Amino acid sequence: MTTTVQKQRPNLQEVVVIPEATGQECHVTLAIPGHEVHTSASLPRDQRERPRVVAATTLEALKGLGYELPHEVALARVLTIGEGRVAMVRLVAQDGSLFGTCEAVLDEDRAIAAATLDALNRHIAS
Repeated sequence: MTTTVQKQRPNLQEVVVIPEATGQECHVTLAIPGHEVHTSASLPRDQRERPRVVAATTLEALKGLGYELPHEVALARVLTIGEGRVAMVRLVAQDGSLFGTCEAVLDEDRAIAAATLDALNRHIAS
């Protein structure tokens, strides 16, 4: 398993979608004590790709905090399960897959970012 530089779990500070002249931009802010990182990415017009971009932006923020992560986003979706909505993220690396979930109550973008962090929790803390 890959070793990380940081051993603290990051805190998801903010996920904001800002309308731009050419489309929308997603901003993700993560923090650990004494350090905060802001990353952003343009969101695709195809709404089906939006969760993948939010997850990838969250991974970039983690790297900005000093985490050495070989993972890539293989899948990011918000699914309806029964009467609820769940964000699910699958990350892949050479040593296998990691899965994360988060209930998507009000903000699907924030739920995708939180599911990305959920997938990496054990990896970051190990």
